[in-house]
Amino acid sequence: MDSIHWKIAIIGLGRLGSQLAVRIGACGLQLVEILNRSAQKGTEIAKKTDARLISRIEDLSKNLDLYILAVPDDQIVQVASSLGKLLPKNALVVHTSGATPGSVLAPYFSNFGVFYPLQTFSAQTKADFTKIPILFDAVDAGSLTGLEKIAKLIGGESFHLGDEERKSLHVAAVFANNFTNHLVEIAYQILENHDIPFQLIRPLLEETVKKALANRPASVQTGPAIRNDIKTIQSHLDFLANENDHWREIYCLLTKSIQQTPHHS
Repeated sequence: MDSIHWKIAIIGLGRLGSQLAVRIGACGLQLVEILNRSAQKGTEIAKKTDARLISRIEDLSKNLDLYILAVPDDQIVQVASSLGKLLPKNALVVHTSGATPGSVLAPYFSNFGVFYPLQTFSAQTKADFTKIPILFDAVDAGSLTGLEKIAKLIGGESFHLGDEERKSLHVAAVFANNFTNHLVEIAYQILENHDIPFQLIRPLLEETVKKALANRPASVQTGPAIRNDIKTIQSHLDFLANENDHWREIYCLLTKSIQQTPHHS
């Protein structure tokens, strides 16, 4: 079966599901149905994609080629369980999580997999799928081929990764994205507490990311930790003692981690 002719349903229109639905429709694939509890949000996406909008799982068509669960990780099993009572056992059902193994779908379907766009999605920003890697997996060879074709059609690069490989990738992504963003938020709060404009460190942030992407990050590490500047480190710790104990603890942990990381030239 050629992936171009697959009939697809998306379950869930959160930050990822909404943008994925629009992208699938824009690429000429047959997005037949969208299942979402919020009619208002679903109506907007349905108009853009010509997909049929439904709000009850019982109304989902049972003869489609691909069902994409774009729901939060803690809802995957619950939704899969409900779908398992409605769809054929051999229906191709995939979820979009990087942290959850595809095998959680095994009790409900014999043909299952993962379709995971590796990006942070937000309602405020339109995702550029041409720059987003898509990781896919499936237990059936034909399904694997089809998912790869769809991934290449709608995304940037595509890679077949199993559950364990995808877990490693997801942990790395949390460090690179979630933790980095939180550290920037701490910086924001420190500056805000002292009436200093956040814009002053924006050029520094941009240069840091630019260098980290162009080089091995450890080879361009700067700051008091890598220099073993004990006097400056202690001064910072004294400052943070009056700001926030949690920030001080994070500073200590990161300083130690930097000092224990081999320098790469």
